[in-house]
Amino acid sequence: MNETRIQQALQDALDEKIPASQINLWPVVQASLVAGNYEAQQGEKMITNNVQRRPRFAIAIAIIAVLLAILLLTPPGRTFARNILQLFTQTNSDSFPVPAAQIPARDAVTTEPTYPPPAPLTSV
Repeated sequence: MNETRIQQALQDALDEKIPASQINLWPVVQASLVAGNYEAQQGEKMITNNVQRRPRFAIAIAIIAVLLAILLLTPPGRTFARNILQLFTQTNSDSFPVPAAQIPARDAVTTEPTYPPPAPLTSV
């Protein structure tokens, strides 16, 4: 509500200063259309926006090229790339055997609980 009041007050003040009957924009618009200024200004804006995008795109391409070079040329990069490719290879089985190094020894298995028992309930 306050915003509409502010806009109305500004419009009233503007109308008092310069009445709408005194404003004649057609000669100015006609002169700019005949001179072709509007098209030149629009074209300049479009070129400046396009120029700003080129360096960003070039930097992004350069970063991707450097990362690919690291992946393909260094031994750790090759190993990492090979491990990623293994994620997408198909196999005939649904399960994989667990390596022997990851299986715990039977002596290490205990029957003790891994968490402490709850405290006894007390009443007041």
